[in-house]
Amino acid sequence: MNAPAQITEQEQKSFAHYFNELPVENRTLVNIIYSSLMNRYILNSDAITVIHTLICKAAKMRLWSSRPCFVQMEEDAILSAMFQLSLFDPAQEVKQQDIKIPPLNLCYRGLFWKVCTTCVILAAANPSTMGLSATRYPVLKYLLEKVLKNQWGYIPEDEMSQQHEIETVDATCREMVEFTRQNGLELEIFKNDQNPGFWSSIFMTRKFEEVHYPPQDVLVALQATSATLMLGNTLRACRAPDFLLEIMNREGPHMALVWLTGIIREEINTLSVLPVAVLCELLLVCIKNPKDKILVENIIARLSEAIFNVSDLSLSLSVLSFYLDRISSDHFALRSVAQDALGRLLTKAIYDPLEEEALEEYGVTQQKYKWLQQIPRLICYSASREILWQSYIKLCTVETNLPLIAALTEFMYATYVRNALDISTVLSTVLIERTYMGDRLFKDYINTLTQKIFTEAFNYLKNIQQVSLHFIFNNFRCS
Repeated sequence: MNAPAQITEQEQKSFAHYFNELPVENRTLVNIIYSSLMNRYILNSDAITVIHTLICKAAKMRLWSSRPCFVQMEEDAILSAMFQLSLFDPAQEVKQQDIKIPPLNLCYRGLFWKVCTTCVILAAANPSTMGLSATRYPVLKYLLEKVLKNQWGYIPEDEMSQQHEIETVDATCREMVEFTRQNGLELEIFKNDQNPGFWSSIFMTRKFEEVHYPPQDVLVALQATSATLMLGNTLRACRAPDFLLEIMNREGPHMALVWLTGIIREEINTLSVLPVAVLCELLLVCIKNPKDKILVENIIARLSEAIFNVSDLSLSLSVLSFYLDRISSDHFALRSVAQDALGRLLTKAIYDPLEEEALEEYGVTQQKYKWLQQIPRLICYSASREILWQSYIKLCTVETNLPLIAALTEFMYATYVRNALDISTVLSTVLIERTYMGDRLFKDYINTLTQKIFTEAFNYLKNIQQVSLHFIFNNFRCS
């Protein structure tokens, strides 16, 4: 055996780095050294094991380290390279270099699923840079959704698809058996025909553009990895792209909130990464459930911070407009829940008791709806006046809760959201189109206020008429 060549000091440092610092498994490290000494390529399985081990350990380190994400990566070409490692290349298995072996459209089944697991970890740890690229692979998109939703139900492939897969793999491998016989190649796995299903247990067809439903053991392993590395929380926290919102829009809020509520009940910390729009929907679902009392309190605390935020007008406005829209919904149950939710959000604020007297100027006498007096304190109040007015108009046409209509009427008039003429127009519509409701509203709740509004509106019209007549008279005299 030839004596080893002299290596430089830099090479020594690099070699020591590989030995001492890279967190790889001992057997894999031995395989790498042996492959290097024998002047042959590293086996694909070893390369996948190295990458998988490094990524898992780096992802664990990111959970407790104050440094940036250890597994941070922006180049999405690694996903394609990883899938290439799972391919079966017979040319690497034969010694004859002068024979051209046709490529097979097969990949190793075990390596394929290990690559999928590794790519899911990589994409979930880097959702803003690699998440979108990963969703271009249907199998990765399917697994990422399972991680995000924390739903691990096993879906077996239908018998027809399974049978077609077995037949395709067997047919490809038998062609390879015939090819090895004709050319005298030494490929152990293709020396003889095998029983049906033997090759399909080792290989699978290469269809990266199609969904492959993973075996149950793969799902169990990925579920454990996801829980350890908190991959679901990372995906749910990503806003660009917003995977959570995309799934909710596709499934519909009500269906999506079922599994999302289940996640939050198990992982209360998930609330801290959910967007405000999702929290608003979530509160409507949970607020009437006595079992979710603690969850509701946490959601209200988050949304109260948002609606009373003094530095972000758009955030405050988004919460207020969300509930104002639901308060004037056509559905009674939704209106009722939204009123309760908004009332609890606005009364959650802690303010100086001396402010109570100042708030009385906003004119709400219905005790249950005193929370309306908090709205002018919001940074978004000026921007929300038109939304308030449109909600009031809609509410007057559908609501049967007369104390709420009365409280809103008082609020609209006291805060000058609209003038007396506009309010009297809406009230006139109620009186004409909803006679019974109008009679009760004016008689039992806002009798004095109604007289005041209509009187002011009449005087306004009278003044306008006088000004108009005076203007016409003057023009006539001048002509």
